[in-house]
Amino acid sequence: MNNSVGPLNNNIGGAPNLIWDRVTFKPLLDKEFQLTDVFGYLETNETTKSRLDTLPSTLLSESLQSILRKTSVHRFPFCQHEWTKKTYFFRCKDCCITETSCVCIDCFRKGNHIEEGHSFMIEESGMGGCCDCGNADSFYPKGFCSEHFLPEKPDHPAQKLESEEFRMKLYCLFRIVSLHLCNLLINYREEQDPNSFKIIRTVKQCETIFNWLDAIARSSYPILYIISEEFCNRLLNPVDFKLYDNSSPLPYLNKVPSRFMYSQNQSILRTILEIIVEKPEILNIFRPLVITLLGNRLFKQCFCEEFLIHYPSFALSSDMQFRSLISAVACQMFELPSIAIPFSTGSSKQNLISTLIRVNLLLINKKSQFNFFNHTDRTLYDNVFSPNQDMIYVSNGLKHQAITKYLSQDENLSIVNQLLIMMDEIQMMCPVFRQLDKPLPYELGVIPTLTSLECQSLSSWENFLQSLQSQSISIKKFLKMIVSHIQSKGFDSYRSFNYEDSSGQYVLVESNIYDAKVPVPFHLVNNRAFGVFLLNYLWGSPDYSKEFVKECIGSSSIAKLATQSMLPIVMMGQYLSKHWEKNVNIQEYFSYYTWSFMGLDLFTLQYCSLLLGHKHFLLLSLSNFTGGFQIQTSESLSDFIKFVITILQNRLSQKYGLKEARYHLIQGLSSNVSTYAKLCEYRKEFLTMNVEETVKEVSVEKDKKLRLRPELWSEFDPYYPYLFYEKNSLLNTSFNNYYEYLKQQHHPISESYPLPCKTEPLPDALLPLLEMINEPFLIDIVQYILLNYLQPSYRISNQNHIEIFLQNYLVSYSSSTDLGNIYDGLMNHCLYLLNLSLRIFKTQMWPTYSDNLKLKITKRIGIFVKQNSATTETPIDVDMDDDELQEIESIHLSAKDSDQYTNNFLLLLLKNNENQPCNLLNLIITISKKMDKQSIFTDKKNLFNNLLMELYQFDSRFENLFDIKDFLSQQSQIEMKLKKEKAMAFQAAIKEKMKLQQLKFLQESSGDNMDLEDNSMITKDNNNNQTKNTSSEKPCVVCKLNHNHAEDELLAIGLFEQCSMKKFSNVETLKFAKVPDGVAVHDKTNLVITIDSFTTHGLYDFIGKGLNTLAHTCGHYIHKKCLFNFMYHQDVFKCPLCNRISNMVLIIDKFDNQYDKQLSATLFNVIMTNDLTFKNPPYPQTSITSMYLWKHVVSNIEVLELISRSIDLYKDTPEDPDYKIYTNREFLRELNTLYLLYNNVMAMTNHYRNMYSGFLQSIQNQSNLDLVDPFITASVAHFLDRSQPPLPLLLKGYYQLIFNISQINTKKDIGTISKIALPYLRKCYLLYYHCYLGKPFDELEVNSENIQIIDKLESFQFIQEKLCFPSIESILTSQEYTQICIKMSLENIESLPLIPSLLSQLPRFIPLPSNHINFLLDNISRPCVHNCSELPKGVCLFCNAILCYGECCSDEVYQHTHVCGYTQNLLMGVCKPDINVVIVSPIQKSFHLDLYYDKNNEAVHKSKPFIHLKTSSLRSIYINYLKSQFYNYEKNY
Repeated sequence: MNNSVGPLNNNIGGAPNLIWDRVTFKPLLDKEFQLTDVFGYLETNETTKSRLDTLPSTLLSESLQSILRKTSVHRFPFCQHEWTKKTYFFRCKDCCITETSCVCIDCFRKGNHIEEGHSFMIEESGMGGCCDCGNADSFYPKGFCSEHFLPEKPDHPAQKLESEEFRMKLYCLFRIVSLHLCNLLINYREEQDPNSFKIIRTVKQCETIFNWLDAIARSSYPILYIISEEFCNRLLNPVDFKLYDNSSPLPYLNKVPSRFMYSQNQSILRTILEIIVEKPEILNIFRPLVITLLGNRLFKQCFCEEFLIHYPSFALSSDMQFRSLISAVACQMFELPSIAIPFSTGSSKQNLISTLIRVNLLLINKKSQFNFFNHTDRTLYDNVFSPNQDMIYVSNGLKHQAITKYLSQDENLSIVNQLLIMMDEIQMMCPVFRQLDKPLPYELGVIPTLTSLECQSLSSWENFLQSLQSQSISIKKFLKMIVSHIQSKGFDSYRSFNYEDSSGQYVLVESNIYDAKVPVPFHLVNNRAFGVFLLNYLWGSPDYSKEFVKECIGSSSIAKLATQSMLPIVMMGQYLSKHWEKNVNIQEYFSYYTWSFMGLDLFTLQYCSLLLGHKHFLLLSLSNFTGGFQIQTSESLSDFIKFVITILQNRLSQKYGLKEARYHLIQGLSSNVSTYAKLCEYRKEFLTMNVEETVKEVSVEKDKKLRLRPELWSEFDPYYPYLFYEKNSLLNTSFNNYYEYLKQQHHPISESYPLPCKTEPLPDALLPLLEMINEPFLIDIVQYILLNYLQPSYRISNQNHIEIFLQNYLVSYSSSTDLGNIYDGLMNHCLYLLNLSLRIFKTQMWPTYSDNLKLKITKRIGIFVKQNSATTETPIDVDMDDDELQEIESIHLSAKDSDQYTNNFLLLLLKNNENQPCNLLNLIITISKKMDKQSIFTDKKNLFNNLLMELYQFDSRFENLFDIKDFLSQQSQIEMKLKKEKAMAFQAAIKEKMKLQQLKFLQESSGDNMDLEDNSMITKDNNNNQTKNTSSEKPCVVCKLNHNHAEDELLAIGLFEQCSMKKFSNVETLKFAKVPDGVAVHDKTNLVITIDSFTTHGLYDFIGKGLNTLAHTCGHYIHKKCLFNFMYHQDVFKCPLCNRISNMVLIIDKFDNQYDKQLSATLFNVIMTNDLTFKNPPYPQTSITSMYLWKHVVSNIEVLELISRSIDLYKDTPEDPDYKIYTNREFLRELNTLYLLYNNVMAMTNHYRNMYSGFLQSIQNQSNLDLVDPFITASVAHFLDRSQPPLPLLLKGYYQLIFNISQINTKKDIGTISKIALPYLRKCYLLYYHCYLGKPFDELEVNSENIQIIDKLESFQFIQEKLCFPSIESILTSQEYTQICIKMSLENIESLPLIPSLLSQLPRFIPLPSNHINFLLDNISRPCVHNCSELPKGVCLFCNAILCYGECCSDEVYQHTHVCGYTQNLLMGVCKPDINVVIVSPIQKSFHLDLYYDKNNEAVHKSKPFIHLKTSSLRSIYINYLKSQFYNYEKNY
């Protein structure tokens, strides 16, 4: 709901503020009632909400509360929810009628979209909107929520009110208020001074009335209907409504005339709109009420009629904010079929389509006010269109058959002509000129809104034509219309000239864009409209006629049209050759052009080749690519042949279907577009179709990415225009992937240039396009290129203009150092073209030839082979003898056959050009032999071989011209190699299987003393340490030396961090605990403390309730000098070898020596600074502050014990086995870190040991040890009194723990007690064996028992026996246990330390639903911790708090991370289904992790249907959290 209305609704009908006005009028039903008195009262008193609230009581003798109560029983059939920008809403493709139909979150939640598996999405509003639930114009009734409905039959809600008198009161009340509003607005319009107090007061009163009416209309459906009728000045009866009907006047006009005090003979609605034209600011206060009233479908029609009258004035306003509001209002009407159809087919005096086109035409014509060679003016012109997106309504409207039929029946086709006139004004706008001298000081970029308008215009034209064809209405008559517009606009810049040769005269066009003689057109909407027409005429019209098209447009116009359409492609070729570097924005043009226009332009050019004839088209193309047969760039000729191939291979049909989608998907996969989501958006046409099944058809999954199926590489198009015209196309990913495919196929030349791809057949009308391969002019060009390569010094005598150009072109580059690259590309394209042409000839043309023609060609081949089989290395054609010539000539051919005999590709290969010494086939054979001898152009070997093999397969006599046996032998070798590779792979698989069986046997025989998995991982671990690395073999990561002496100690690199694992473990433990009634427990909430003073007696609380910390080492080492010289310039650094985040170093041996003071101070500072328990970190190091270091050893033990357990959370299925987050290898490293941390702390504090022994007694006397965790008590005693080993102290704590557990677990179940006590035993084991008796990592590793320690720590019996602790049964009956019971009884201890006495739990995340939509619906309305409802936001995975991501609640996420997660936090996005990882210390970073996946098992970043929570991803996130791996995590999207 709009914010301006919200406050009013909170007090509708509430107790009004007391305003002591002197009421000067009688009630409505009083005999003395005078209407003039009411208006006099309203005009003499300022209109406020309070006065309006009291008006019903005074005027009707009935309170507003009573009115609303009586009318609210009639439910709203539609939703009234309105939202502003940055609000989320839902679209449902299965339920929406229009593209912009949407519903609010509440209606979506109450609907059936999720249950019925609809296709929906959540979106964020950019301009605001309103819910369409219950509105059958926009939303299908099947999608309505449970609160809204479509009435069973049309009815008038006001007629359902309880009595005629009550109905009359309401009509009179709202008529009086509406008329008063109208008078206020008229006075406002007539006021001259806009800043006068009267104006300000009037506007405020108008806004008050608008808001009051809106609030009441939203509260009562009958009242909404009455207000809408008052504004329209007529009844809106659903039963017999007609837009122009004077027979439905308002009721009760005898009581309150509708035009009382209002002279103009029109409705209030029209008056308001007229005032808005002059005073646009009124729309701002009127819009909320309009949006509300538009819920009345009949009011919508009346409003649209009035709105369209003034729409041109509104849309052309200079106030952009006002135009945005107009566009938002128009969106509520223009897209609806219930509005679009009647308002475009004569039911209204206004024509919607005509009005929208006219408005856009007026906007386009503002171009005369701008200088498009100025960047600022281009931006300003772009802003002219940005608020108006209404052309989309024209495009959508022209899909409706009723509209298109109506428009086509207009004798003058006036509205269709309007559309074409609008296109005229876009044609040739903002062309591009090549910068010759220097770049412009500013970029002249694309005007995006103008490009969008061109696309929408073409879409409108296409929809219009296709809609007519779907009704079997001929579109033929529209051809001359579009041709007349083409010829009248945009040809002036391109002068034609005649080119003449022996075959005739041809019209060409001056097109030198290289020297900036002519511009490159970008906006060619008329040309493209011509292409759209041809596409639909050719594919979908039974009366199609090429002759008719040719008759309508002359060759000169076709040549200019083709030139214009070709020049952007010419420019792209020149740009790729780095000739447009001074035009810094060209890449932006390419992006728009290839995405929006290239496909249509290529089709138009294909058809132009049919209209002009192939030679004419080829001459025109060569002229365009060379700037009029000039030597401009070394790539011009290459670009020309590329273009010809592209024209031959391009396929475009009338309606974009799955065949086209398949082709584009194959090319996308070839270039590493490797996910379903990206492939489904690869082309703009995919946005309106479902291509998922086609994606599955053409792809195969490999390494969790989609790859092109190997068998489909034959359909890879190396001339795919959308990739081929990108920079470095020949070195792009597609080619590299193709080469990789060839390697996998064991191709002898893995970087062979691709063979022609398989293409879909052309429609019959376009089949003549393929005859371009029979054009001698094209073959001559190819032949001359190959001849010049073979004999650069050869010169043609009696040259024509083209041959002179070709000779000069090739000669000019013959001495170039880049000659190899020039011919490399040229020969690739020439050989590809020859292979393509031969395939077309064999598959498309040969089957259609007559038997006589086939016989004549076959005989000609035989004679050619006979004459050339004995020739030398460079064969020359020998003249045929008279008998052979007579035999061929005796075969009679029809005129058509005779033409095909003279010009067909195969004979052109064999035919000698009179100006060249040999034919094309002989050239190919000779170059192939030269290539083999000189080992050059090996990437073309496949093209040569394929061409010759195709000839051999066509006629085996060709083997007499070249050695086909070598080629066949080569193919056989490839096949044999493939068979051999498969056999070897099969044998290797058998050997691997046998090896695994042997290893399994050895493992079973060795029992627990062998860990095959860990042995294999040791070599893979990124420590790169060998199994038996001694300390002397640990190299420094900086100097690579391994010495370790007192002056330059070797230090372990590591990270010290705050962690929250223990905190959240305690939370879960208390959550799942079942504490018996009557048992008083201490520490039930386990409040975390922070300290700002340091005393001896606070040590227990600090360790027990302080924040947990954790230390890690990466397994790499650095010398002290290297550290301080090279690495330790900042608090945080990265290990030079593994790049892990680090902030501390630990000495690795010689702990009995005096600890280095500098290292001690450094480690002390790192630990204390990163422990957030301290409000102010203690400095300097003293006996008391150093005592607090012990907390971090205990914390490391506690956390390591916790996260090294077997875990049963987040498994794929409940039946799956539990897992551990550490491998044995990783766990040994953690044990090594614990060993180093313990010994470093002991060494750092060793000189305080005598003082500590005195502290111990003091601490114990001042603390209630019975309320302290027994492990903390024992470990602190060991730390402070180092004269005795820790085991007896731990045993004493064990007795105390068993007592505590037994007091809560009153049944004294041995199994339960042992489960609860196991964590204590594990911590004891870690402290005693891996700290006190510990050894360095490497010595542990060679001990087979320790390799299995992570598994053995799961055994209560194993640890009990290793520690020599008594059994639980013996403790419960022991004297010591009895003494503890007596002591606790005598001391009247009523509470116990709770956490250690319960079955401890692992930390876990909040429950997440399998479908993210449910999570979104549950949380989207929840306010954040600062009571803000803005989006986007996330939910803390630990405490379920809502947190804002945006700037509305600055730093809320970081603040919460400090409080909740200490240094890192995980947030589940509410609107985006991903995990946001936030780290605040020791570094600051944030990134996203994937959690929800679609049905194709691809991560999604937007909530939508058919997505599921991927348990393995959640498990991975959980493991990385426990292992603190996020510091080194780099993934993002």
